[in-house]
Amino acid sequence: MESTLASTALANPDTRQALHDLAGGYLDWLSDPLEQKRRRVTVQVWAEALRNERVASIVRDGVGQRRQIADFVRERQDGGELIAHVDADALSRAMLSLILGFVLQQAWDPTLDVDGYRTVLDAMIDGFLLVGRGTTSPDRHH
Repeated sequence: MESTLASTALANPDTRQALHDLAGGYLDWLSDPLEQKRRRVTVQVWAEALRNERVASIVRDGVGQRRQIADFVRERQDGGELIAHVDADALSRAMLSLILGFVLQQAWDPTLDVDGYRTVLDAMIDGFLLVGRGTTSPDRHH
């Protein structure tokens, strides 16, 4: 599901919509009560990965969508649609950590305000976009 969600969202030629679809798709998926229950087990697997290299390897392989996001970011940076001075790999890790952090917070508090979280993610995504802002990234001024 996760890889398909990322592939579908990131195929959109509209950079803004692709990123919003990616974040929104994850939040919609993770808002499903059955998925919330399943994700509580995921949190336990993450803990086990800290002490078991075999489990850690499986967990790392399961986060393959990070490479998809990094490739998307590089492509859109090259096209001038995303700020260029931010490392694509670091940005992909930060974006993914926002979703993984949501999973963890939701495990602690099933009543987490998903709409509030979505609003903040949308604002953060828009902050990385150059299109429609009339500005360029700081490294283009030098």
